[in-house]
Amino acid sequence: LRSPIDRLVHAFYGHPHYGKKYGVGARRFGEYVTEQVAGWRACERRHGLRRCAIHFEQLGPEPAAVFFHADQIIRGMYAPFVEDWLRAMAGALLCLRTEDLLEPATRRAALRRAWRHLGLGVASVDATGLATAEAKLPATREELGRRREPTEAREPLLAATRAELCALYAPLNRQLRDLLAADRTSCEGVGCDGFLWSEDCTAAEGV
Repeated sequence: LRSPIDRLVHAFYGHPHYGKKYGVGARRFGEYVTEQVAGWRACERRHGLRRCAIHFEQLGPEPAAVFFHADQIIRGMYAPFVEDWLRAMAGALLCLRTEDLLEPATRRAALRRAWRHLGLGVASVDATGLATAEAKLPATREELGRRREPTEAREPLLAATRAELCALYAPLNRQLRDLLAADRTSCEGVGCDGFLWSEDCTAAEGV
């Protein structure tokens, strides 16, 4: 699972239809966010979070009219989907943070955790296997963006845009953290706090 804000920015710049409709740059991204969040909020007020997350465009002409049915906004709402998966496979679902796979300091520990979860055993995770797995991953978060995004350098988020996204995602991230902490397969205790992606919203404090 990737930071919802990070993945939304990546999607906006990586899929050409957003640029064609809204343009590119921080102001245009902010306009996209405001329009999409307004469509989401209207649906949520009428139908509730879970129904909108799963059935958005099927819930009437208003949600259906939202550009691409708020798909990228919804894809960062992990909690309602993880809740269903945990209900179906408690103790069998492992969630990893994308950031932990991209950061050299945490990458190998995350890979080992995945292999242990699959029953491969730590002994089978030798240096050659780790190197092979690492070679398939982007070296950094920045490289992950460059693989999909156009050549234009994306601009930093406007403070108001970041605040709007933090207001949307922070409650869902807390719900996700609490779900995973209760399940104890993906993380335990304060080790689950990484799923809050709190650093994404530090810049929005006081805005």
